[in-house]
Amino acid sequence: MIPGLLENNNLFPLSSDDFKSIEMKTTFVNTTSRTSPPKGSEHDPVVVQLSDRSFALEVPAKTCAGGHNLMITIELKNVNREDFSKKVRFVCTAKVVSMLPLPKDRERIIVNLMQFDEKSWNDFREVFEARQKEINQFLEACKGF
Repeated sequence: MIPGLLENNNLFPLSSDDFKSIEMKTTFVNTTSRTSPPKGSEHDPVVVQLSDRSFALEVPAKTCAGGHNLMITIELKNVNREDFSKKVRFVCTAKVVSMLPLPKDRERIIVNLMQFDEKSWNDFREVFEARQKEINQFLEACKGF
């Protein structure tokens, strides 16, 4: 037992909301081949990295190729920030600029944004930057125990 942990409720205040993940639903249509990935959670695209004007997705294999254009929709739910009213939606057209094969019939693709709403993109990025900051603060606070 850590001394003082039970006697002082304010020593390390936690809330179950601190551990809730942001729900993300990502879909895309390949406008070059006029196809979409199969339905089902094991086929859902997943955003794995963001940069200024591009991002990386893990997608089912053979759903796109270098140079293809995609119409991508990303919806975030359970965003616990008042200024986003718990939902953020970002829609863009993007071009596939690189691909890396992954296990289990998946690929990591990098897409460059072509057409998008600047405010929606900034809102989307702010959610993840704020969440990363919260995680870093939590980890720093844990170092003392």
